[in-house]
Amino acid sequence: MVPWYTIERHFAYSRNANAAPTSEWLDRSLIAKCTRRRTNVYTMILETLVTHFTTSRLRDPRRCSSAMLAFFGVALLLACGHSQRPSIAERHTLSRAPADVALPNNHAAAALREWLRVYNLGRSDSALAFAARAYTASELADRPADVIARGQQLWRMNYGQMSVVRVDSSTPVAIEATVHEALTEAYGKVFVEVDTAPPHGITGVWLIPFVEPPPHAPHARLTTDHALADALSRYTERLANQNVFSGAVLVARRGSPLFARAFGPATRDPFTPNTLDTRFELASLSKLFTAVAVAQLVERGRLAFDTPISVVLPDYPNLDIARQITVEQLLTHTSGLPDFYRNGKFRQYEDSLRMLTDFWATFANDTLWSQPGARYDYSNSNYIVLGSMIERLSGLSFEEYVKRNIFEPTGMARTCYCEMGADHRATPYSRYTAGFGPTRRSVPDRWIEVPQGARRPGAPAGGGISTVNDLALFAAALLEHRLLGAAMTTRVLSARVPMDDGGKRAYGFEVYEWSGTRFIGHGGNYWGTMTQLDIYPDDGSVVVILSNNDASGGEAVRNWTRRTLTSR
Repeated sequence: MVPWYTIERHFAYSRNANAAPTSEWLDRSLIAKCTRRRTNVYTMILETLVTHFTTSRLRDPRRCSSAMLAFFGVALLLACGHSQRPSIAERHTLSRAPADVALPNNHAAAALREWLRVYNLGRSDSALAFAARAYTASELADRPADVIARGQQLWRMNYGQMSVVRVDSSTPVAIEATVHEALTEAYGKVFVEVDTAPPHGITGVWLIPFVEPPPHAPHARLTTDHALADALSRYTERLANQNVFSGAVLVARRGSPLFARAFGPATRDPFTPNTLDTRFELASLSKLFTAVAVAQLVERGRLAFDTPISVVLPDYPNLDIARQITVEQLLTHTSGLPDFYRNGKFRQYEDSLRMLTDFWATFANDTLWSQPGARYDYSNSNYIVLGSMIERLSGLSFEEYVKRNIFEPTGMARTCYCEMGADHRATPYSRYTAGFGPTRRSVPDRWIEVPQGARRPGAPAGGGISTVNDLALFAAALLEHRLLGAAMTTRVLSARVPMDDGGKRAYGFEVYEWSGTRFIGHGGNYWGTMTQLDIYPDDGSVVVILSNNDASGGEAVRNWTRRTLTSR
């Protein structure tokens, strides 16, 4: 069986030319600009993102980091209570956005003002003409005007019109502004940089699609479960009707569903609808299964969190490094192992990857990104090594171990690392020509079916397929200590390593606290796929979002539910 690989995309500051709708990335040339110009925008970029990007564009963020997703998340409101009809105020989950604020009088602000004017028109011809005249020659040589215009058009489709609600920082050559997005009813940040020399052409436009709303942003509180379900139903319906969400959403509390609906097509030709039984690609959400499997082996005395790789895998190619890296560092992405998706070797070995040990050649002898334990740096290679350790200690394939010890005990009958023939399997769709790399181009006018060759059975770093109901069963089993004992569950879910977005990495899980409410989970993004599982341990709430397109809707729903459930 060929393991499926999952390539993840971090939220980041990105050029508007050829960026994914919500998961954009920064290349090394932009980091160099930040270093040279030292504007407020770039200082912030460097502080939050520089450790997550590589020395070339091919090292793109194929990262399944729910952590980064959460940083750009908007925070939205819910309270549980008695079931009753919502009040008039409750029927408006995100009401009127503040009016546009005045922009400073400088070159960067003027560029932002004109960019927003053209962007809000939503016309491809205007976007093309603007890009051709407003961007510098060096930027157009790097990304032609038509590429920039298509990227801007796709942003417009995903987020709707934008209005400035706050200027966060401004210099003559760079400006950062918080914007309200009409389609997602969320807040984001736009960054614009211009050349220092006349005529001060644009050298970059970046977008963080989801950020925490500014203080006193208008929002009506939801005080009942019925109000939550009603508001979420209207919100998801609108996103689906705007063709930016296709998938399934489930919200439950202590095992009782509060909201469960499916939207859009599982397949477009022939058309079949998504249902609550549809099985979606998981991407890196399934790293949680790997983490729980490792913790089970620790609980059974077969392994320890401080065990070095070399003790379990004496045949690992780089024994010097294997003696230094522990299980805990692999689980928390602090090993320093380079990500095999982003070091240029994956494509070289792709056709020969049959066993987990085959993956070792793609990263084991590469220079570490950092010394083991020195810093957090998300890498899929960590979970390939963990999967290899699970196989060696259990005597089972990784897939068989997870089936016997996680899927079957929790009743996850529709979850598997399956071949393509599995029934009721959603087909991923994208408005991009590739998941990553130099052939990736936005195509706003059509959906592209992700080829079967990019959808493989699964591996410890990500993959597999599941349903919203099965993932809710997994969350319930975890909270009820049916997968791990109480002490081990607490240990696995304890926040340990700070991440760039204010959250912390636990053993496999990501941990956040918004407005005094703690939640844990993980998500995944891949070409045509967005997934998220959030668990609120204090009140037993669970949110599952599975989408078979990579438009803005999945992330928008995630941010809506997070803001709602942390603002009671």
